Amino acid sequence: MKRIATVVCCCLFLVGIAAADAPHFTALCVNLDQTNAIIGVNFKVAGLGSEPVDVTLSDDVDFTCTTKGNGQQTSAHQTFSINKSFTPRNGSFKGSLSFVAKCPGTQIESNATFINVFITIDSTLEEQVTDSSGAPLIDTCK
Repeated sequence: MKRIATVVCCCLFLVGIAAADAPHFTALCVNLDQTNAIIGVNFKVAGLGSEPVDVTLSDDVDFTCTTKGNGQQTSAHQTFSINKSFTPRNGSFKGSLSFVAKCPGTQIESNATFINVFITIDSTLEEQVTDSSGAPLIDTCK
């Protein structure tokens, strides 16, 4: 009986280790403010151990810069990569990342299209947030 209990404990321990090596999103949503050229992603990740993990939000945005005085408009493009480290508690964590496109000087940003945006967890878990037309591929945050 003692041997069976030892085997069961070892199996449960190994299952716990395996579960800690299977990161996955349990919640993921996007806030797109195309008028002001802002994107935000809220998320919850589970299946982790206790070591810090890096989360990256990255890709491209096309937008318009408008001069305040005369209203002259120019097209702009930025490639971005926002990275933040999170430390899981009990194998999971919640977080958010955001990016604001910026025009030079005093110009105003507008009409943004966030193209093929991805969120990545430690280079092992990746989820596409927007497609090539800038449309969201995940739920919009409420």
